[in-house]
Amino acid sequence: MNRILSSSWVTVIGLVVLAVVGASLVRREPQLAAVKQEREYVRKSIDAARLEQEELDRKQAYYQSTGYLEQQARIKLNYKKPGEHVVYIYRTASEPQETKPEESLTNLKLWWYYLIGKK
Repeated sequence: MNRILSSSWVTVIGLVVLAVVGASLVRREPQLAAVKQEREYVRKSIDAARLEQEELDRKQAYYQSTGYLEQQARIKLNYKKPGEHVVYIYRTASEPQETKPEESLTNLKLWWYYLIGKK
C-alpha cells in the first residue's frame, strides 16, 4: 500500500485532478461574482421594501387613529363636540395684504438679470 501511494503515477494523477478542479473554479469565478452582485442587489431591494412597508404601516395606523378621524370629521363634515363653538374667519378685501416692497432695479441690473435668466 505504501508503495502504491509513493508511486509517481499517483502523484501525476493527483496533480491532473487538482489542475482540473482549479481550472473549473477559475472558470466559475465570473459567474460567482455576478451571483454575489445580484444577491446584494436583491438584499438592498428587500431592505427598501421593508422600509416602505414600515412607512405604510405607520401611515395606516395614523389614518385609523381617532385623532385623524376626528380631524377629518371636523374639516369635511363640519363636526363639532357638544358645547363647542365654531368660529369662521374670512379675509375681506379691505384688509391689507402683506406684500414685499419692490426694490427699484437699475437698467444695468435689469439687463444683467435678463442675460443670466434670473428674473
